[in-house]
Amino acid sequence: MDDAWHSLLERGNDRTGQLRLIAEHGLVLVRPGSTARTTLAALVDLCGFLKRELPTLKDRWRRERAAREGTSE
Repeated sequence: MDDAWHSLLERGNDRTGQLRLIAEHGLVLVRPGSTARTTLAALVDLCGFLKRELPTLKDRWRRERAAREGTSE
């Protein structure tokens, strides 16, 4: 993967982790059953999903790009 794109994705993944921590802290501050709690819980779930899936997504992109360019990974 091009170094600039790889760096961009890594920074985004780091920020996703930071955002998840902020949302987790927010969960303890809002009342159960509130819209804010539902929204924060969804954000925690989304950030976890993105953090888990990004490495696989980067690998797929690397393979597809290499296949399109006729190069090896």
